[in-house]
Amino acid sequence: MRINALTRKLDGLQYQVRHSDHAFEVEASSGNQELVRTTKPKVKHAQWIPWAARIPLLALVFALALLTIAVLEVLQQSSNRNNGVAELHNGDSDAISYVIRYGTNLASLLMATLFNNLDFTIATLTPFHALRSGKASARESISFNMVGQVPVVALFSCLRYKHFGTALSIFAAFVGSFLTIISSGLWVADNQVLVSMNVTSDLGSSWNLTWSNNSADDAGASKLMNALDFGGSPIPVGTWTSFALPTLGKATTNRDTGEALDPPNDDDNSFRRYVFDIDGLRPELNCTVCPKEDFRYDETPTSSSMITDGVESPIMSKSLGAYFRVPENCRNTDYENASFVSLNYTFTNDGNCEPSLIGNFYELNISSARLDPASPAKQIHRSEGCPSVGILFGHFENITAVLCSQRFRSVPMTVTYSGDPAAGILDEQHPPVVSDSSPPKYMIDASTGLSTFSYQVKEHFSDGLGNYPATAQDHATAGHWEDIEPIFDHLLHGPYNASKADILGFDHAQDLIIAIDKVNNKYMVQVLNTVLRSPPEGNSTAKKVADGGEEETEAVTVDGRLIRQITRLKMNNASKCTFQIMLAVMIVLSGIAVRLVKIRGTLPRDPYSIASVMGFLAGPKMTDPELKIIPPGSEFLRSDGLAKVFDGRKLRLGWWSASPDAAGSSGRTTMRSASQQQRDAYAENKSSNNDRDGSSAEESNEMLLEKQSASVLSEDRSRFGIDIDMGSAHANIEDVRY
Repeated sequence: MRINALTRKLDGLQYQVRHSDHAFEVEASSGNQELVRTTKPKVKHAQWIPWAARIPLLALVFALALLTIAVLEVLQQSSNRNNGVAELHNGDSDAISYVIRYGTNLASLLMATLFNNLDFTIATLTPFHALRSGKASARESISFNMVGQVPVVALFSCLRYKHFGTALSIFAAFVGSFLTIISSGLWVADNQVLVSMNVTSDLGSSWNLTWSNNSADDAGASKLMNALDFGGSPIPVGTWTSFALPTLGKATTNRDTGEALDPPNDDDNSFRRYVFDIDGLRPELNCTVCPKEDFRYDETPTSSSMITDGVESPIMSKSLGAYFRVPENCRNTDYENASFVSLNYTFTNDGNCEPSLIGNFYELNISSARLDPASPAKQIHRSEGCPSVGILFGHFENITAVLCSQRFRSVPMTVTYSGDPAAGILDEQHPPVVSDSSPPKYMIDASTGLSTFSYQVKEHFSDGLGNYPATAQDHATAGHWEDIEPIFDHLLHGPYNASKADILGFDHAQDLIIAIDKVNNKYMVQVLNTVLRSPPEGNSTAKKVADGGEEETEAVTVDGRLIRQITRLKMNNASKCTFQIMLAVMIVLSGIAVRLVKIRGTLPRDPYSIASVMGFLAGPKMTDPELKIIPPGSEFLRSDGLAKVFDGRKLRLGWWSASPDAAGSSGRTTMRSASQQQRDAYAENKSSNNDRDGSSAEESNEMLLEKQSASVLSEDRSRFGIDIDMGSAHANIEDVRY
């Protein structure tokens, strides 16, 4: 009888609990007795299967768990590939963040609920599973209860009474209770994610290297260099270390891709930096060293004299000269187009000691004579590689001389700007990256068509560069002084930290060249930044302006990238793996539990109501008051005391049939299970046919067994329930504690 049929059968009665000092019972009170007698329940013979144990729902639970594992893996791969799954414009407070996180927690709660529902079903039917499996003790069946127990205690009880399937189910549900905790850490807001988009910018300036008044005005470049060396000025915009950088305009949408560039706003907490590939200019000195054999030393008396200790003697002049042969086609215009040049230094000993250090910077006027096709007269042009600067450094006993040509090398660079590139502010965290893989490319002087320049900068060094205190002290020290120009003063005592020992002498000539090149580079970078900038050269294709018909040059554009640091919602890999492992454990353990615990077909109806439980106990010997298997007052016993009532007895679950007692005098009936009646009939039929043919006797026995089984199950007095085996002793009520 199903639960709804049982409910209709009992609807005519009313029930109440009667509680006194001697009894605690549920009894039927007034009601429609006629309805109870006339109502005939509708009996369904189909199996009762709990919803949680039905194949479609089991398939749904396990399929959802497997699908969740797969979806988490897909989301993790997408998060890794795209640096997250969604952008959070307002930090971690975006609605999309709440939707994803709450949705994940809701899915976790659903999975935990489904597995808890399955665990509840298994736990509820565990005692009936024990009874169905055969003779079971009371402690592992009717006295076994896990409702209200903490998981650890319930797990211990299951292991104690060998309910291993239930133990696995409890552990799976226990693991599932942590899913929502782990899911709360699945998503994290990463505010360090960098994304980029293509942008473009107009080139703001180019270079005009024709410095016509180079000897007269440098626009304060030497004074700016002096302030930089003394640490009194910030790095000028448009320069970086040894490079001068072209200026850029405001970054706009990339014209090729059509991507729109959103302007920053007050709600945009991300920073922006722009990366462009441009060509920077690096001033260089290309120098050659004078061989030792090309030095000339001389000491001659002058026309003047001096008196020392009453003795008159001529004043001596001490001189040295370094002689260079200039490259082919180069001529020294200061010496009647000679093919050599000399760097000379003279010291007149008029009572002072000779200098401990000599440092001279020379401006050379070396040109090449070439015929200009437009004029028969000779025109003076700069020759490729003709030197324009001379350096003399050391002292009379150890001197180094070099000749250098000035040029500008164009170097590809990747420059990162902090904010709008039009402001020209470089990102200090990401300095420019120089590409040294390409061959050297040098700028061409538009007036000569050559890659060497002859700027006259000696006066600017003398006027703009100040002396360091160490130099003034050396000059004031008797017997020790340095005859050096300001460029060498800054080289030795300024921020370049060049040591005399490292750059003095012929053996250190290359080190001297490198050191001088650093100082010259710093000055020429300021010259490029302040004097030699010009509007960029436009595209060679001219276009007509509609209104005036005038021609204008198309702007030169530079492609770059906008990099923004934003906040994106990412999946945490550790939490994801933990979540997947937990789900896999739940699937495996619950699957084994469903396999071990017989749920399907165990009961004809659910055992959750009082009426259903009473139906399973209606009519058995164990509740017969005359047999006193359950002593009076047992309703007041605790769980452990009630279990002792059934100690030593075995119980079974199945179909039972009432048959007349063998004594027959009392009118009572004894209860035998349907399976026991089938076995008795089979044994009796087999003994009565021992003399018959073996095969025919066996067939007769099988037919009788089927008929007996059908008779027992169709008998009105047959019932399904729990009953006790009378073959074992039972405890007395006095032996049980209340």
